[in-house]
This record gives sequence, structure tokens and C-alpha cells, in this order.
Amino acid sequence: MKKFVFLKKTRVLIASVVLLLMTSIFLDIYHLIPVNLVQTITSVQLTPAFINLIKASGIVVSGFIVISVGSLIIGRVYCSTICPLGLMMDGLITIKKRLKRKKLKFSYNSTFKWLPLSILIITAFALSMGNTQVLSLLDPYSNFGRILTILFKPLVIGFNNILYDGLINFNNYTLQPIDINYSNIQVFLFVLLFFIGLVSLSWYKGRWFCTHLCPVGAFLGVVSRFSLFKVKIHANDCTSCGNCERSCKAGCISAKDKKVDFCKCVMCFNCLSVKCPTDAITISSKKNIEKADIQNENCNKIPERRRAIKTLSLAPLALLPNIKTQNQESKKIDRRQTPISPPGSLNHKRFADACTACYLCVNACPSNAIKPSLAEYGLNGIALPQLTNEKGYCNLECTRCSDICPNGALLPISQEEKKTLQIGVAHFVRERCVVITDGTDCGACSEHCPTKAVNMVVENGLFVPVINESICIGCGACEYACPIPSPKAIFIEGNTIHQLADKPQQEKLQAVDQEEEFPF
Repeated sequence: MKKFVFLKKTRVLIASVVLLLMTSIFLDIYHLIPVNLVQTITSVQLTPAFINLIKASGIVVSGFIVISVGSLIIGRVYCSTICPLGLMMDGLITIKKRLKRKKLKFSYNSTFKWLPLSILIITAFALSMGNTQVLSLLDPYSNFGRILTILFKPLVIGFNNILYDGLINFNNYTLQPIDINYSNIQVFLFVLLFFIGLVSLSWYKGRWFCTHLCPVGAFLGVVSRFSLFKVKIHANDCTSCGNCERSCKAGCISAKDKKVDFCKCVMCFNCLSVKCPTDAITISSKKNIEKADIQNENCNKIPERRRAIKTLSLAPLALLPNIKTQNQESKKIDRRQTPISPPGSLNHKRFADACTACYLCVNACPSNAIKPSLAEYGLNGIALPQLTNEKGYCNLECTRCSDICPNGALLPISQEEKKTLQIGVAHFVRERCVVITDGTDCGACSEHCPTKAVNMVVENGLFVPVINESICIGCGACEYACPIPSPKAIFIEGNTIHQLADKPQQEKLQAVDQEEEFPF
């Protein structure tokens, strides 16, 4: 109806801006977007805001309040206006519409009504036990970040490097080449399969992921029961023509039954903008909706006992204990056994309990030192970010990853704190060092160490590395600089619990006798 067209246009405008901003954050290969702006944009994403609720950290709590109040006023408008994965699905639906060059037709979906509530119960149970793996698996914000980081960012970097090669032929050095930080094949395949599944669902089922698989959508569906304004069909005026049902991407309108399953409605306003011959569909406040219309089958139906028991029986799989343990000091190791969690994580357990693997820190790291893990953290930390020192190392004064984390998995730290924060300790493997194997001097590890924890001592006429673990901060500069192919002759063993290193001793410069004449 024409009087509601402005609602759809306003929503599309806001959604376009949000999608552009969120995409820019994850594809910002030159790190041009200020950290404060990134924090403001991500603060209105429901999952980071919810995880941060306990921390009561100002802007994030404000974001959670905005989302909650908005849902109580007008239902699941978050899904169609702010959620980046939902907006990506809308874009995929639009692409199919353009390719087919005809209007897409959707239909009411009444199957698997038990599924969203079951997923919400499992997710809530896992969160109550301090586990975020279930939420991370289906969280729309985190999956959006993974898709852009793993699949699209390498393409952007590749295109940038092609442009760089072309511009330097004309003596134009506006751009700079950037190394692609490839993820491991298992994480890549998981993200790729998820994206393929998302494209398939969007093209053939519309917002089916939002209404059936998304835990955030399931939560907002429960909250929307109490919203002030809802989409309503006046049964006395409706002719069951089906125009509104065919336009509903969420499949929540039944023209035959003349009702709206508002728990699944994402408030996209498509149904209100189509031509209704009798103006039977509208937005009404709660007090004007009859009690019978509120009680739709999906909102009030509890899963059958068998199905609930079956789904809840899967929850303990997410709560399996971490198989990684702290390495004993007496055990000699020649390669990394414990992953290096980014600065600000404090310890691995806390990091695994709070991180949803959105990979914003992976994108933010200016030296490409952070990349996705596989199972290095154990079953409770699959695909969490880790420092690898393959493409770079953790710069001494850089705090961008901890400043930019949206859900508090990485706590903000100052530059001074960063200089003595020990996230790991360097280990030297003599049998691999070129000084021992080839009888030649090297010293690359010592030259690159910012705290001078790696010193060179004379041994049989050659300079051999010796590590002072008390001042080593585990930045990985020595590992990155080591010329030996992996496994390196020197590497960082991660600290399960981050420690404080001693401050390096400052050597006093000897005064020069000014009266002494210059020798030449």
C-alpha cells in the first residue's frame, strides 16, 4: 500500500548504509577506519552486545538497550535493518531477482516449527555453562565476518596487488602490495560450505536461515511476542489473493489462514508495499489486535518431548573439556604445542568462553600475525584466532586487535602494558639453527627482538642465540625473522595464562671525554 511504501524505502536506505559500513570494516585492507568508529558500528550487533552485557561497558550496553527497545516496539526490525548476514541474504535474493528478471514468489513455510526454539534452548544452555561455540557456529554477525575475511578479503587484496603492478608501470605508487594471510584449508572449507548453503537457502527459501537456524532470530522471535506494533491481516477484509504471502521473504504470511506468524516476521515491510485490493494488511498496535490473533501456533508451541530430548542431548558435545593443557617446563619441545592467543585475551579458557570467531581482530592486525586456528585450542576453541608469526609478528606497541574486539574476548590494554605482556616464550632448537648446522653466523633472531631477550654468545668461535625468558614477551619477531623454513629454529610457545615479563635493563651510555682530540 502506498501509505506504507516510505517504511520500506527508509528500511532499505538504513540497511544499505549498515551493510556498506560493516563490509568496509572487514575489507579495510589499509586500516583506514578509526578504531572508535569500528567500536560504534559493531556495538549495535546483538551477539557482541549480549556477551558484553555483564561487563557493562558503556557503548556496548547502550547498543543492547537500543536493540531490545526496538524489538519491543516494532518486532524483529534488527534482522532486516542491522544484521549484516540478513542484509547479505537480502542482497543475494536481489541478485537472483535481477538474474531471473522477474518477480520472485515466496510462500508460507510451516515446516520445522520446533527447530528455532530447540536451537535457542541448546544455545542458552551452552551459554549458561560458559561456552560460546554453539552460538559462534550459527551467529549471523560472526558468520558474516568469517565469510568476508576468509572468502572475500583475499580477492580484494589480490585485486589491489594487480592494480599496484599496473600503476607502478606509470610511476604511480598510490597503492602498496599486501600479503594475503591464507587460512588453513579446514576453516576455509567450512566457511565456503556455509556460504554456499546460505546462497542456496536465500535463492530458494528466502530468509529460511533467519527463521529456522539463527539463534539470534529465535531470541528476537520470542521478544517480538511482546512488541507494541505488529503486522496484522484483517480477516474480514482479506480476499486471500496471496499478494502479501508471495512477497514475504520470511515465509511468515499465510493467505489461506489470513494470519501472520509474527515470531518469524523480520519487519522488511515488503508485504505492506505490495498492492492489496482491499487494504487488509496493515500495522496495528498491540491494543488494537485481538487476543486470538496474537496466539499464533509457532510462538506458543513447545517442541514435542521426543524432539526436545533429542536436541538437548546434543548440547553436551559443545561442553567437552579442552584437550590442550599447559606444557610442563621439564618437557623439551621442538615445535609449538600451545597456541598463542592475541594480547588482551588474558587466558585461553576466558578467550574460548567469550570469542565468537568473527575475525575482526584478524582483519585489524596490521602485520597479518593473527589468523584462524583449527583445533589448537582444543574442542572448546575450534577456529579461534591465534598468532602464528608466519606473515608477521606482534608489534611491540600495537594494540589494535584488543581495542577493536566487539565482545570483550580481547580486553583493551595500553601500549605500556603491552610492552611487558608475555603472551608466550621463545624456544631455541639448536639442531635446526644455521649457526650449528652450517657453521655460519646469523643473528637474525637477536637483531629483530624488541626486548633483547635473544642474545648472541660466543661458542666455538660462532655466535649462538641464548634466550632470556624473563624479559621475553612472545611477540614472535625472532620466529618471523628466522631464515629456516618451518619448523623454525626458534619459535614461540604460547602461554595458556598470560604473564608479565620483566622490563629489560637499560644500559647507561658512557660519557665521552670532550677534551680528547678527534683521532682524524
